[in-house]
Amino acid sequence: MENQFTVGNSYSIKELENNGFSKTKQTTIIVFYRKDNVLLALDIPKPLDPKVHKLLAITED
Repeated sequence: MENQFTVGNSYSIKELENNGFSKTKQTTIIVFYRKDNVLLALDIPKPLDPKVHKLLAITED
């Protein structure tokens, strides 16, 4: 599966959901989104820009 996301870049929830990812879990500092065998770890948005998440890691299982 080809991935168009890059670690370190910021993405909106709308972008993730439009690409088929769905929220699986949220902690106090990280939000996880999954699609098939790809798991994205994103940070919690900052108060000044609450709709943008920074991509921390991508894993495939």
